[in-house]
Amino acid sequence: MKLDSQLSCIRLAHQALETVTPIRQDCGELCGRACCKGDENTGMWLLPGEAELLQGQEGFSVRPCQDNGGYPLLVCQGSCDRKYRPFACRIYPFFPLATEREDGSLNIRVISDPRAAGCPLARHTLPGRPRDVTQSFRFRLAQAALALLEDPELRRYLLDTSRFLTEIIQLREKLGQ
Repeated sequence: MKLDSQLSCIRLAHQALETVTPIRQDCGELCGRACCKGDENTGMWLLPGEAELLQGQEGFSVRPCQDNGGYPLLVCQGSCDRKYRPFACRIYPFFPLATEREDGSLNIRVISDPRAAGCPLARHTLPGRPRDVTQSFRFRLAQAALALLEDPELRRYLLDTSRFLTEIIQLREKLGQ
């Protein structure tokens, strides 16, 4: 039952992002589709439960991962059926930063993911303020995050990842980067 809840939330998040992209052009033209050309150890981190949606799909493989809270890594083989892209591919190089307010409610803010420093889209936007990102993408990414927050494990994952990314951003600010 727990997995069914996760899968339902992940499907809703995927659907929210199905028809939007971060910018109005094909961002792969900016970098030669670098994010789709990883090696056997480079890939996108999967959400809790997301591997079950992707098992057996052509174009990528799911591998164990020590990082990402122990959740698996998806390794791309260069092309895939876009309707099966994982959440991380749909939002790259951005992230829905979730922070808890004092009253317990959550704030969702679309940021440039500091782990994607090599991506041209991430380099041309400021951490925390992606200027060139379409309004529809930001809105849909926030909707997708809200869908994920409905499941306790996905909520914990988003909050933990948000804290981790905030620490990276703060450290880079201290170092003047």
